[in-house]
Amino acid sequence: MVRHVEKRKFSNKFKQEAVRLTEEAGVSCTQDACELQIGPSLLAQCRREQAKDGE
Repeated sequence: MVRHVEKRKFSNKFKQEAVRLTEEAGVSCTQDACELQIGPSLLAQCRREQAKDGE
């Protein structure tokens, strides 16, 4: 039997806060993602988006 899992959605505020925490912590993106219980690719994507918006 196949289980369908709904895709989680994160608010912009959550994403901004996640990026802020990773910048302050000074640890790897993977470690921060694990602590936030999100995928490292999502965190990396948030960082890229925030960098692009800041230009």
